Amino acid sequence: MAKVVLFGDSYIKRLCFFCDERTGLHMPYNVKWYSQGGLRTDRMNTDLYGKMLKEKGDIVIVAVGGNDITPTSQPKEIVRRITEIVNDISRNGCEHVYITEILTRGNFSKCPGLQKIVFDRQRIKINKCLAKTFKNNLLKFPERICTKTKIRFTSYIE
Repeated sequence: MAKVVLFGDSYIKRLCFFCDERTGLHMPYNVKWYSQGGLRTDRMNTDLYGKMLKEKGDIVIVAVGGNDITPTSQPKEIVRRITEIVNDISRNGCEHVYITEILTRGNFSKCPGLQKIVFDRQRIKINKCLAKTFKNNLLKFPERICTKTKIRFTSYIE
């Protein structure tokens, strides 16, 4: 059975809850979860990152970058750090690394001065750069699946 490793911020943390066998949604893979709410690429939890790399997944899915967006952040710098993460994972022996696009959100209470319009402007720039860089290895989610409090993932890996 293939080993799938998911690494990222609170989106991965919440997804783990929804994929728990106790909720009735079973994953047809050996799935390992490495997540931390508020995870940023410029202040990486090195312990969590190291554990994820040691897992040696057949497939690794990375969901980071949204928490890096601030009123003064530079989209190119965020893309550079995401690219470094993907390159680290690839150098570690994983042939199949996927990155998720950054989804919209509405709560900016932990980032003073950040407003939705600024967040979305940067998010869209980052996602366009990620699409050019990672092409078919970028997992995209239609905007309509995102609601105020829930995210429903419609993609799967074969």
